[in-house]
Amino acid sequence: SSGINAEWPLRPGTTTHTVIKFAGFIANNVIYQRVVAESDRTVAQGLRQFARKALGTLPAPLLYGLIIDQHCNIWRKYKDGTVGNCWVYDLETMIRWLCVVQVALRLLSCGFYFLCWLAYPDKIPTMEAPDLGADNKMESSAEVTL
Repeated sequence: SSGINAEWPLRPGTTTHTVIKFAGFIANNVIYQRVVAESDRTVAQGLRQFARKALGTLPAPLLYGLIIDQHCNIWRKYKDGTVGNCWVYDLETMIRWLCVVQVALRLLSCGFYFLCWLAYPDKIPTMEAPDLGADNKMESSAEVTL
């Protein structure tokens, strides 16, 4: 035993990965607050969540499951001819394909962010109070009696 705990070298890497992964969440919310008009923010947030769930969480397990199943070398076979779970995977090529898909999806995501940046208008829509003019302004010297 060398006296070095094997998990300590992994902690800085895991922490860095977590910080990088979640750093974009605040930026996404700030972008939505700046780009979408105040009256449309609720609908925009709902559409964003729908798109995230429909395009992200539904097909991802199917895609990764397909990759994992394609790299099985030995499947369990029952006496009645049905196929069960995988016993042996080709780990090198499976990990390579999982990394390729992950990088490709990240690059696609970066491309869409770049397209949003190009399409972003220079002027930010703001809701300003209407100008009531000099005749309608309230007097600052209102009297209060108790």
